[in-house]
Amino acid sequence: MSRPAKRASEDKPMLLKVPEVCYLLNRSRSRVYEMIYMGELEHFRDGKSILVPREAVEDWVRLKRALKSRTQ
Repeated sequence: MSRPAKRASEDKPMLLKVPEVCYLLNRSRSRVYEMIYMGELEHFRDGKSILVPREAVEDWVRLKRALKSRTQ
């Protein structure tokens, strides 16, 4: 029996570690930590690890696009 087709987003992890966020946003590690602590990116702690929901990263990109389009 074949499996139903998955959307691309279903193959991706829901929670990202800071290095993964750095890669996706093309930002330095210190900048991502700054964004987290300034409240720009939602995050969770799992022991010593900081995890960022993929949706929070996507929301941040949408917000930046919206702000950019308003200033043009």
